[in-house]
Amino acid sequence: MEYHVDVAVVGASTGGTAAALAALQAGCSVLLTEETDWVGGQFIYPGIEKN
Repeated sequence: MEYHVDVAVVGASTGGTAAALAALQAGCSVLLTEETDWVGGQFIYPGIEKN
């Protein structure tokens, strides 16, 4: 698959998600990727280690 975007954000942690939203608000096309099944990083499960 090939994508053509203005901004690619690798990692949907809280910081990655915020960066993607800021780029969208600035009018950019954005690709946000995440290797896990959830966004938000450790914010979603603070202090719990995922295996």
